[in-house]
Amino acid sequence: MRQIILIGFSTTGKSTLINKIVNQFPQREKHDTDIEIAKDFGGSIANIYYSNPVLEHTYKQIQSLEEKILQALKLRNDNLIIAAGPAIPFKESFSDYVINKNPHVVLLEKPASEIYKSLLDRRNDMKKNPKHQRPDFGIWDINVMVNEDLVEYSKEQAIQKIQLLLEERRDGYNKYATLKLNSIDIFNENLPSNLLQII
Repeated sequence: MRQIILIGFSTTGKSTLINKIVNQFPQREKHDTDIEIAKDFGGSIANIYYSNPVLEHTYKQIQSLEEKILQALKLRNDNLIIAAGPAIPFKESFSDYVINKNPHVVLLEKPASEIYKSLLDRRNDMKKNPKHQRPDFGIWDINVMVNEDLVEYSKEQAIQKIQLLLEERRDGYNKYATLKLNSIDIFNENLPSNLLQII
């Protein structure tokens, strides 16, 4: 049994898929890097951004936490199913983790327009929560859904920004992917057959 690590852009369904796998295969243990990173911040990545007014410091803090998680994953059991944060494959220690653990690396893919819809739905859901009704709401979405003044981009602008990011990250994701899945397929009743082969 080898670890399976799910990579891909935000909202491509990594957390959804690990829950689905573990429900069907209880011998597998799930691990969500975003939940691990946010465990000391009320379980929310947003709270990490809220906790530090200097954006560069927040980026460095998250990067440091992600590096620690990657180091720890090398020591974890091989039955792990991991949902990796979008930037995890671009960390220096990811290559070392892959060499050390030889995991199955599953890339979840989704069109920019669909990612935009999912990000917008998430933003709208968060806005309903009183704890997110604050002037720095959406700071984690800078250069994706909002500009540096936290003003929302138009739909067309946001999709273009997401598409550019997907293109920038494509080679990095493809470098490690041993299996690629369309995000739509993970919502079918049955798990994709090529995924079942490695579970």
